[in-house]
Amino acid sequence: MRLKRRRLSSTGLLLLSTISAIPVDAGIRPSFSVDECSWNATHIVLVQTTAKDGVFSVVESWKGDLKPGDSVEVPELRPGKDALPISKYRKTIESVFQDKSGISEEIPRQPIGSRMILFLNKQEGSGAGMPAKWGPASMWGGMRVSALWIDDGKAFCFQQWMNPGPSALSPCVRVPVTVLSSDVAVFTARLQEVLTAQQDLARALAVKDMNWRAERLGFIALGDVYPAQKEAVDALGKAGTVALPEILQVMDTPPLNPMIEPS
Repeated sequence: MRLKRRRLSSTGLLLLSTISAIPVDAGIRPSFSVDECSWNATHIVLVQTTAKDGVFSVVESWKGDLKPGDSVEVPELRPGKDALPISKYRKTIESVFQDKSGISEEIPRQPIGSRMILFLNKQEGSGAGMPAKWGPASMWGGMRVSALWIDDGKAFCFQQWMNPGPSALSPCVRVPVTVLSSDVAVFTARLQEVLTAQQDLARALAVKDMNWRAERLGFIALGDVYPAQKEAVDALGKAGTVALPEILQVMDTPPLNPMIEPS
């Protein structure tokens, strides 16, 4: 396999320079992560906005038992009275630094029928006959960093681009920087990769044949989905000598460089 360095756009250079300039004691703000949200969510759904703020109608379900047509209420995603639609935003990452109004820090008011992807956790106590209560898949930052807004085929999310600085709604970019694109297809493809890794891990852990289990765990540990890597390595460490070849292979494999792509 030959490795080829990718040329960065001005947006990529801006992102990298921002990250490298972050002081250790600066204020870290929540940012959306498609890997974290996809892994932690009990439910992932493509929804559309309705006439009632904070209430969404399911279009497609990618994880969990929600079905098309189901209603999902998420009060934390209600826009404020002065909220604007994303179409009124200046739609560049650089524009976040020029926003003196603070509008990019607020939940947008999208037109009825606009689409979003929600990464949800069903709350405890949502029993039979009771309306479900939904929480964020993100471990930190609430629902605003557990959702993707879709506008004109692009994904928008809350991310912190400068530290110190706000968590602002802007064209979404995967971090680490693997693909400098905000196309929704980039994020839907990645969430499916994460879900596949999660399913593969569950199947591997359920296998009784220790040799086969170690082989599958070793394969997962060499992947690029960090939560799957971590759990696979933990499982290999508990498997004993049967997993030694896979452990050595993982140790001998250099970490993935997000700025290098195979060709």
